[in-house]
Parts: sequence; C-alpha cells; structure tokens
Amino acid sequence: MNNAVMPFERLNLTAGMAVPSAPLVVSILPLKEGLQALIEVTKNGQSGFSCSPHWVGHWAENVNPNIVILTASRGWQTVLAIALEIVDKSGQKIARFVGGTHANANFPALICAVSSLEANSFLAGLKSGLSAQPWAVDVIMLERQLETLGGFENPLLANGSSVSPNVSLHLEVNKSFDAVLETRSAKRKRKRYRSQQRKFESAGGFAIHNQAAKVASSGLLDQYFIMKSQQLENKGVANVFGNAKEQDFFKALFADPKQQHDHNFIMSSLDVGGKTRAIYGSSLHGLRQMVHFTAFAEDELTAASPGDFLNFAMIEAACGSTTEIYDLGVGNEGYKRSWCDIETWHRDTVVGITLRGKLAKLQFDIARVGKHWVKNNETLWALAKRIRKLKTGKNEEPRQANATEDGSEL
Repeated sequence: MNNAVMPFERLNLTAGMAVPSAPLVVSILPLKEGLQALIEVTKNGQSGFSCSPHWVGHWAENVNPNIVILTASRGWQTVLAIALEIVDKSGQKIARFVGGTHANANFPALICAVSSLEANSFLAGLKSGLSAQPWAVDVIMLERQLETLGGFENPLLANGSSVSPNVSLHLEVNKSFDAVLETRSAKRKRKRYRSQQRKFESAGGFAIHNQAAKVASSGLLDQYFIMKSQQLENKGVANVFGNAKEQDFFKALFADPKQQHDHNFIMSSLDVGGKTRAIYGSSLHGLRQMVHFTAFAEDELTAASPGDFLNFAMIEAACGSTTEIYDLGVGNEGYKRSWCDIETWHRDTVVGITLRGKLAKLQFDIARVGKHWVKNNETLWALAKRIRKLKTGKNEEPRQANATEDGSEL
C-alpha cells in the first residue's frame, strides 16, 4: 500500500453530514494542497510537530505518501488542520498521526480556540471522510496527544479519550541554572559533573556541539542509528530506528535549512578524545525545547555517563536562552526524574469504524490498561525489563548499569 499514492479529489465533508450544524466547513485535501493549509495555519498558529508541514512533507517523501489532511474553515480562513497517515497493520487499515511511534506530544494545527460543537463537527467529518473510499480505514488511532497547547484545548479529545500508559516529563528553565539546581541535589550534581570533566579531559579532551550547520546532521545521525541499535539490542527491545526509509526521513528532517515557522530540529553531541560519545536529537518550537531521542556509545567511557554529562550541559544552556520548558519526553526513567518536576499525561483517542476496527479498539484498550499498570509499578516494570533482557541471552550487567539512574541509559 505504501508504494503508491492513493489519488483523490478535494472533498467537502460538511454537506449532508448527520451532525449538529456548526460554522465550520470540514474538508479533506490532497497532500499538496493540504500542506499549503498546514503552512498557513502553523504560520499564524501552532501545532504538535507531527502535524507540522516540515515533518509531514519529509515523511511523505521518504516513508509513506498515503497521508490525508483534514481542515476546518470559518469563511475564508482555515483554523484547524490535521495530517494523518494511512497504514496497514495486522490486516487492519489504520489512520494515525504521521510518524507512527516517532510522533509524540501530538496536537493538531490550530489557529484559535474551537468550541465543543465545532470540535464534534470536525470529529464527525474526520470519521466520515476516513470511512469512505479511497481510504476506508478500519480504525482511527490518535495516540500520545497533548490536552492543551498555547492555551488552546485539543479538539480531538471532545468525544472522550483515555490516558496514555507513559508519562512525559519536563522542567521549567526560565530562570538561572543555579535556581534550577537548587532543588535538584545541586551539590551532588555539580560534583559529579566536575568528576566527569576530569575523566573526559584525561581521555583526550571533550567538546559539545550543536549542529546549526544542517548539512552536518546526516553523519551524526548515522552514528546515532548505530549506537541506538546496539543499546536496544542489549535491552531486548525492537529497534524502532532500524527502518532505512525512516532513517532517510530523519536525515532530511534535520538537514533541511528551511525551518522558519516550523519546529527547528537540531543535533547535539558530546565528543571525547575525538570520538562521538553521546548524541541528542531535539527540536525548538516557541518557548519549548523537546528532546526526541538520545543515545550513547558503549565503550571504555560508558561508565563515566556521557549521556548524563551532555544532558547537564544542555539544560544549563537552555537556562541561558529564551527557552522556558525543557521537555525530556515520554518515559519514566530515573535520570529524567532527577531533573523533572512536571508531569504530562498524554491522551489517546481511538475510534473503531468497521467491525475489525472496533475489535482493534478493544484490544488497544486492554493493552493500554495492562501497560499502564505494569509501567507504573516499580517492581513489575523492573521484572518486565529483566525478562526482556534475558531473551537476548546477555545475562551480564551492562557497563553503564551503575550510572543508569543518572542519565547514561538514554
């Protein structure tokens, strides 16, 4: 299915819909026209990165061109837009946020507040449009959504949603770094950082880079994919960065110099002794810096926690910038808890359309409850990770285990 684009004409989904009347006109657009709508909305409003034209355009070009963009307009102005990709999975046709598991903190492109009536009208149009040919999806799965963004409520939650199983953690950095450290074991963190500095200096010196030159991102991403593959293999976790097309997507995403009104993606790295030891991929959007992925090299310096060191330096730099929120993303790892004091629980909206889709929703709900229960119970989660690792046949403790809670296992 992903090898060819499904052609279709622009459709007006409002006319004839069995929903309460609302001032919004809901339409489904071809990708090219839809991207223009996304550009206009994000230029004057905001969105989660998976609904930004930059993200959507590169995913369509490199991974999956089967993307539908639905818009809602008041008169001449488009005020709401959402981009969804259509995928086949386990015999079901699914509509989801562009990027699949790589898409977090999801939020539609929105230029102003939307009333409950308008939100219900848009959701009805979404269901109506995606149930018709040529898409005819079985289930709509809108996972890991923000409840609010920029003071606007998420209209995709209007007809109910459930709590995602994973918490997202962040901290405020709109103050001095000393003030941030004050309530976060400042003495211990500074002592550890100085100790790491000495180790890295004795290993040949160190340097921290932020790749403003986008052309340099590709080589750094190649190193990241290798590092992450090794880390995930050692944990017994499937490599979500192993798909070659998705790797090309990330290279295009980070290397594109035309990031103006969109999320600005940057690569950060720590080099020690002339070798890259830790890598961060993050985005800057408005007053928020969001970390999307991290990795470290497993070598003779792993025990010195290069990932923790880079994280410390990046938070310090954020405190001296216009950034207000430093977002470490989804996951309840110890190194995140050592810095973050703000929790965000994302929301999932799942709509079954066909019988297969309704069964998929039931399976999703059962799995979500199970994951939430296990991941939020320290004993059960530790046991689950231990069992997962035993399946790899590698029973020895990794060299970075002693530093895991301080940020090495990034």
